[in-house]
Amino acid sequence: EATELYGAYTGYAVTFYTLPATLTSALAATLVPIVAGAAAKGKEGLPKIRKTAAAVLRMTLLIVLPCAFGFGLLPGPLLSLLFSRASDVAIAAPLLRLLAPAVVFTALSSVTTSALQAMGVMRAPIISFAAGGLVKIVANFVLIGTPWINIHGAPLGTLACYFVISVVNLIILRRRIGKFAEFGRVVLVPAVCALAATLAARGIYTFLLRWFTSRLALAAGVGAAGLLYFVFLLSAGIIRKEDMRILPKFRHKTEEI
Repeated sequence: EATELYGAYTGYAVTFYTLPATLTSALAATLVPIVAGAAAKGKEGLPKIRKTAAAVLRMTLLIVLPCAFGFGLLPGPLLSLLFSRASDVAIAAPLLRLLAPAVVFTALSSVTTSALQAMGVMRAPIISFAAGGLVKIVANFVLIGTPWINIHGAPLGTLACYFVISVVNLIILRRRIGKFAEFGRVVLVPAVCALAATLAARGIYTFLLRWFTSRLALAAGVGAAGLLYFVFLLSAGIIRKEDMRILPKFRHKTEEI
């Protein structure tokens, strides 16, 4: 039974949990040369560091927030897209739901670590990851060992781990460069837009499930939600052309517009 639970967690839930990281890793890598170049200028480069860090942080959250809400509200249907074994999907669905918030903090830890390293602050990320690792070890030992929590303690430990890393990194980064991001524009508004789009996806999926298979209903719901999410972000003024210039692939195109 323990082997089955562990297999469903690592093979199913963790597989989906790591997918958003493949999308945000490019943003974290893009941050390094820009921040490093600005940091070499000393205090004169601080405004550029703040602007770049805020833009990359916002774009990262724009990607991971809808993923997190999707994992939280539609874990079973999403897992069923790739896996056909219903018993394992049933086990993994609540685990993926618990991992959903960790998606956000994992991305934040990656971006903030890249920013700190680009500024030459090497010791701080090591300390934050050590603290997060210690929290995860303790949380896993206590929670998984508690019978009524069991395997659900694993995603909770992961969440606690990356929450600690993100908070420590953000505190250190703010002390180094000052305030660089507005909570409403960077976190609150994108979160509301992502939640609204995900709720729409869930409603469409539930409605279409009466006539179509689960995969077709989910595909229609996710497609509609993606379009709604983009419209919401444009209406709220969250997506800007200047943000796209940070990405090398889009910089040349946006300069032509």
